[in-house]
Amino acid sequence: MSTYRRFLVSISIVAILFYLFAGTGQVSALGYRLIDEQRIGPGMDLYRYRLEVGGGALTARLLVVDLENPHVEVRAISPSNGFNNRQTVRAMASTTDAVAAVNADLFHLTRPAAPFGPHVERGTLLSSPTSNAYSRAFGIDDSGRAHIRYWPFAGRVHLGGVSHPLAGYNQTYVGSDGGLFLYDGNWGTEVSASFFTGPVVAATVSGSLVSTVDVTTGSVHIPPGGYALVGEGSGGEFLRGVARAGSHFHHEAGLSTSMRVETAVGGHSLIVDEGRPLSSLSSPGATRASRSALGIDPEGRILRLVTVDGTPSVAGLTMGELAEFMSRTGSHRALNLDGGGSTSMAVRYPGEFDPVLASTPGSGFERSVPNALGIYNVARPSAPDTILVDGPTGMLAGTEVTYRVTAHDANYLPVRVGTGDVRWEVSDPSIAGFEGNTLSARSPGEILVRASLGSVDRNFSVKIFGGEDIQDILVTPRDLRMLSGQSVRLSARVVTNTGVTLDAGPDTVSWSTDFGRIEGNVYHAPDVEGFGTLTADIDGHTKEVPIRIGGRREPFFTFREWQTASFRSYPEGLGGSFEIITDPAYSFRGERSGRLAYDFSGEAATMIAYGQLGSGQISMGENNVGVSAYIMGDASGYELRGEIVDAGGRSRHVVLSESIDWQGWVRVSGAIDPGWPQPLTLSSIYLLREEGVIAEDAPRSGAIYIDQIEMIKGLEEDATEELADVRMWIGSTAYSIRGQAATMDAAPFIQSGRTLIPVRYIAEAFGARAGWTSNPDTGATQTVTLTADDIVIYIEIGQRELTVANRYTGAQITHALDVSPVIVDGRTYLPFRAIGELGFGAEVDYSLHPETGAVDCVWLNLN
Repeated sequence: MSTYRRFLVSISIVAILFYLFAGTGQVSALGYRLIDEQRIGPGMDLYRYRLEVGGGALTARLLVVDLENPHVEVRAISPSNGFNNRQTVRAMASTTDAVAAVNADLFHLTRPAAPFGPHVERGTLLSSPTSNAYSRAFGIDDSGRAHIRYWPFAGRVHLGGVSHPLAGYNQTYVGSDGGLFLYDGNWGTEVSASFFTGPVVAATVSGSLVSTVDVTTGSVHIPPGGYALVGEGSGGEFLRGVARAGSHFHHEAGLSTSMRVETAVGGHSLIVDEGRPLSSLSSPGATRASRSALGIDPEGRILRLVTVDGTPSVAGLTMGELAEFMSRTGSHRALNLDGGGSTSMAVRYPGEFDPVLASTPGSGFERSVPNALGIYNVARPSAPDTILVDGPTGMLAGTEVTYRVTAHDANYLPVRVGTGDVRWEVSDPSIAGFEGNTLSARSPGEILVRASLGSVDRNFSVKIFGGEDIQDILVTPRDLRMLSGQSVRLSARVVTNTGVTLDAGPDTVSWSTDFGRIEGNVYHAPDVEGFGTLTADIDGHTKEVPIRIGGRREPFFTFREWQTASFRSYPEGLGGSFEIITDPAYSFRGERSGRLAYDFSGEAATMIAYGQLGSGQISMGENNVGVSAYIMGDASGYELRGEIVDAGGRSRHVVLSESIDWQGWVRVSGAIDPGWPQPLTLSSIYLLREEGVIAEDAPRSGAIYIDQIEMIKGLEEDATEELADVRMWIGSTAYSIRGQAATMDAAPFIQSGRTLIPVRYIAEAFGARAGWTSNPDTGATQTVTLTADDIVIYIEIGQRELTVANRYTGAQITHALDVSPVIVDGRTYLPFRAIGELGFGAEVDYSLHPETGAVDCVWLNLN
């Protein structure tokens, strides 16, 4: 190994250790309580805890596995196409039919690589451990006993009667000084050139014979069913000396131990020993993160797998807190696994055939990882023992619901339930009845339901509520703070006199409104700002919901105040960057902007380039109806979104533009769904490339610039003054005065970059009286006058001057204009901004069309 590479490896190991141990921290007061528990298989019990720590609450999941149960098997899992092609934990669990799986070892995040520790499947080593003596591993021996310990690697290669030790097998992250590395199909199809800092000697092997020998700085191909040998330092000298095309090859690779290891995955630090958290984990400057860990009992017969989710308010646990939790929930010895964005627990719940992600990814999406630890149910399938019915036990008369039925046998193996396999019986068909698996509630009352699958039954009662039982109606969204032209789907629930909350089906609710329109169960906001009321009526019971249409832009994030930005991608490892630059040519205002560069040269169907703003957890507060930003586009056609986290920690997105099809600066905006719980947090602005949506000739790389990010705040119910006094749309005869919709007989238009408005409606906006003087020769309008209170405004057709005179003192001021009034089709048009600002001293502003970037709407507020 070269000195340079050895230096990089050392730095990387130190960085990993710093990250892991800097996140340990002093053990704080850790409170926890059990929320629920569920058996998911024979000898497999899943517990969910609420942890009180760091001034907030976290969710932890603990899977306890009885290794002595004859139906339990624990196996290491690797991606189906080798370590080089990472997969999510859920995908690996689904592919191998695992009941549950948890992410396992640490790995090199920024390049294709194997886990750092050993990986053994069904007694065969697929990847060697690194030489990092601090790493520990979990393993199960051939007697079924679990261990947490350090297993060193032992391997040799034999070529033409000469042997040489292996420094790594399907592994590149090693600390030895050069060496010989062996790769096969468990790694992938090639060894990337990014692993080498200089020329290496590479030999390929097909069957038991060497095929090629070469000195290269490029990637090394792994023959199907064969091997690739890569040598640096002493390993390179060995291959130079003995490797020849046709040379006979064989090797040994395994763990240096007297026991037979059937399953093994690496972890990192031992965090619990002899039932006690290790005090050596504590260090100042602790950080929190999502965590994964495993623990065993003193006899190695019970396995405990744990994941802890982070939240926007509490990022997770320190290592010390994790050790405390593992100790207090029964681990005699415990090992920290990879954490942060890698933390994943997939679970196949009873009756289900596919696993789901039980944990919540901290990054908003599942990370692909090189290995996992899977738990398997190896019992033989048998007849159904239990059927599970998923559906309500209370309904509102006039609604219907489809029940979902699943089943499993006595050993929790799922049994497939086909359409029509279930027989349904109800005690009183006049109250409700089934058609297929759908129950229709006809009238108030209570029925007993029996679901039968073969000889197995499930009995439950269903209460049907009527109008006389309704105490309240809950409408979603609970108030309609929206932007003009936005639409939202409506739904309702009812609260009964007994406190039961029920869904109200779409056919049971009558909707009405005095502002906007309703089609089916969708409310469409009008194109003007204002206030109104939405009414839901269910069987004579009504609920009114306030409507507030419109918003005010408020500065939120500029690159002059905020000094930090960072880049991330999906899938991880895509090229790109997000940085703050100082260049007036690429700034909308001032000198600084954010440059988001992307490289979508990968082959994934979906690729995302995130420009994270500051910490990625910038509070927007409440009452948000939209987000806007100024974007210098590159005409790439990619979709632009804003990444938002709601008050419940759920990741959301706002579409700022469906296609960046412009160049130069354009203001874009996206509406926030009124149903999202607030306050909100803005995390990033990102570009999305989706296969089948984007044009095939879209550039694979490029950059956009971001500036002046703004929140759009909703109008308050009693703040009518927040409405623009006058709002008009270019090319439209619709306009509003103090929130009231109205119609003009001619539409505003733009000439020479200025908005021109029919004089009648400008006069109406200011409460002024319009007058005209005519040319004595032609009879055509020559001068327009606007008289209001103590002023008269004079503006002459075809002239670029505006005069404001005081009616009582005679004093007057003349202003130069950059556009003159015009007459079109017999109507006189005046420049909007000049009349508003120079004539009446009003506040005038405008917004840009999100697609064309042209002025879309103008408004003014009277002082």
